[in-house]
Amino acid sequence: SSRGINFRTRHLMKDLRTLMPHSKADTKMDRKDKLFIINEVCEMKNCNKCIFFEAKKKQDLYIWLSNVPHGPSAKFLVQNIHTLAELKMTGNCLRGSRPVLSFDPVFDQKPHYALLKELFIQVCIYLLFLRHKLPSVMCFHLESFDQDFIYMIKEQSFVRLVVSIGCQDLMLLQ
Repeated sequence: SSRGINFRTRHLMKDLRTLMPHSKADTKMDRKDKLFIINEVCEMKNCNKCIFFEAKKKQDLYIWLSNVPHGPSAKFLVQNIHTLAELKMTGNCLRGSRPVLSFDPVFDQKPHYALLKELFIQVCIYLLFLRHKLPSVMCFHLESFDQDFIYMIKEQSFVRLVVSIGCQDLMLLQ
């Protein structure tokens, strides 16, 4: 993450690390550092996928998903955050369980959504499946509704986590 994130963002990062046990953390980056430094950090930690939290003006939070080092990368503006502790998540949540991604049909109809679908699949599933071949399953539903928002919903039995990501200013970098 970059410097200047607030406590809700820190809790969101902790929740994502809990949901993805194959993750590796690193120290915060200065705001003046260039983004290509992330490629070097990922190479040193032997990672080929990256989720980077960028805070701007201590108000706006952006999440970068990227395949390192050759791309693609996608930048999302986070509109709303509800952490696991805030929602009092209880139930049969298993640490390290294998995710199942379910996408809205829009992700197959539009080419930029198809690219995002593949990026989410690679970041959330592939490495976890290769390292942890567990029989347990947790479900992520990525659904696109009106106003070009992507809602990330985590479900297990009676538990539901919703993260809304605005992709109005979608940027695909090579």
